[in-house]
Amino acid sequence: MEKYGLIANIKHYGCLVDLLGRAGKLLEAFNLVKGMPVEPNDTVLGALPGGCRINSNTVTAEHVLELVGKLNSGCGSNDDAHYVLLSNIYAASERWQKAEGMRVVFSNKGLEKALGCSTLVLI
Repeated sequence: MEKYGLIANIKHYGCLVDLLGRAGKLLEAFNLVKGMPVEPNDTVLGALPGGCRINSNTVTAEHVLELVGKLNSGCGSNDDAHYVLLSNIYAASERWQKAEGMRVVFSNKGLEKALGCSTLVLI
């Protein structure tokens, strides 16, 4: 990045992780997050499981959740979304016992799924 006089910030990393994940380059995205010179935020960490879901990659999703847990320990982020997403990835691949196991872990940790909502603006 020095070649062009740019200094990468967290938004750049978030976009790159999202692009790599959508392209199926999950290992590259995972390694990028682990090697970032700045602390990853929820946007960056949320892009990883999102890429796993898009590519139905349960193995990488498990590693991602482990990394997210280590990086986010005690910072009060939305861990609930990551557990729900992993459970949904398992369900999509018809690994029902694993999906239920994630829901049990989710419940045992006292997490609650945030309700979805949308807004409609009439003009």
